Amino acid sequence: QQLLAAAPAAPDAPTDFFAEAQAKAARNKCINNLMQVGLAIRLWEGDNNGMAPTNFICMTNELVNCKVLQCPSDKSHNVTNWAEVEAGRVSYLLFSAGLTESDNPYIIVTECPVHHNVGLLNGSVQMLSAEGYAEHVKLVNGRKVFN
Repeated sequence: QQLLAAAPAAPDAPTDFFAEAQAKAARNKCINNLMQVGLAIRLWEGDNNGMAPTNFICMTNELVNCKVLQCPSDKSHNVTNWAEVEAGRVSYLLFSAGLTESDNPYIIVTECPVHHNVGLLNGSVQMLSAEGYAEHVKLVNGRKVFN
């Protein structure tokens, strides 16, 4: 009787399908959140002579809900009210202070440190990997710019 050797585990062993699906859904929700923030920034500029907002709290009228300031994958924050936003306990970074709507539209104004998604001054959102972030985000005149 011949014994068959056990096949070695494949280096690309199957991953958890449901975990992958949840991670993809969370990343998509993060992109949606940043798109809503980008729209709020554009609306705020329209009401403030083309100047970008200096912080999230000044956009309370433009943001539908403060919960869009929490990335669904960020377990270190739980944004449930505007007081938490005012205290800076949000997931996303905002770099819009001092910008105007006529500045370079590819300047990064929002960023998710978890997913490396970035929101641009023109209101669009770019989904980047860590490698893509290093490749496409450059510092120009003290500002992060997507190229």
